[in-house]
Amino acid sequence: MNSSPNDTELQTLVRHAIATCSVFARWSPDRVASLARVANLRRYKRGNVVPTGAGAERQALLTVSGHLEISQTTSAGKRFVMGIVGEGEIAGLFRLLDDPEVGYGYVARDETTVIHLRCADLAELLDAEPTGWRDVARIVLQRQVQAVAAGLDQIVLGGADYRVAATLQRLATLFGVRSAQGTRLKLRLSQDDLADMLCVSRQTVNKELRRLEDMSVIFCAYNTVTILDSEALHQIVCSRR
Repeated sequence: MNSSPNDTELQTLVRHAIATCSVFARWSPDRVASLARVANLRRYKRGNVVPTGAGAERQALLTVSGHLEISQTTSAGKRFVMGIVGEGEIAGLFRLLDDPEVGYGYVARDETTVIHLRCADLAELLDAEPTGWRDVARIVLQRQVQAVAAGLDQIVLGGADYRVAATLQRLATLFGVRSAQGTRLKLRLSQDDLADMLCVSRQTVNKELRRLEDMSVIFCAYNTVTILDSEALHQIVCSRR
């Protein structure tokens, strides 16, 4: 399941993924190539836990394809989904600065390819050209803002109707694919997944999704949601705030 980028094809794939990631957009081809040489490409099946290492071996994760779920499961078996990382996004940059104890982890939501970047290697390259730390700081701060907004939408603000609508709107912005029928979320999204994001029961999610379907705002198929009327969904979110 694991493979190291040690041949031409894999090296090209890794270099392209690094070069097109927003954190490394200002990097020279030589610096990108230096990072690619010490990167590790791994493929995971749906449900696999994606390790991030610890201590000197702690790592950041760059998603090449598929999606990573950021989640935590309590001792009682209750799962809470904190967020989803998609193609081209990098997770775990905070590990560049410290080796914190965190309760959450990363799980492949589907067939997912990830580039593991050892933080020690990445920090060494950033230190050699310190302006690169600015882009790291920008991404980390953006993630912090997004995490707060997502937490408010998913858990704190409003009733279940608002929280379901706001979460669907946010996921459509992050993972939506436009078509003639509407905006389809390009990730598996079950009612259990939404319930775990919102800390509500599956029955509550089912009721709210059916209500939105009855209003012709969304269409639900097996593990798939399509936004049929984005403007109507936006108006629902605004009216419930």
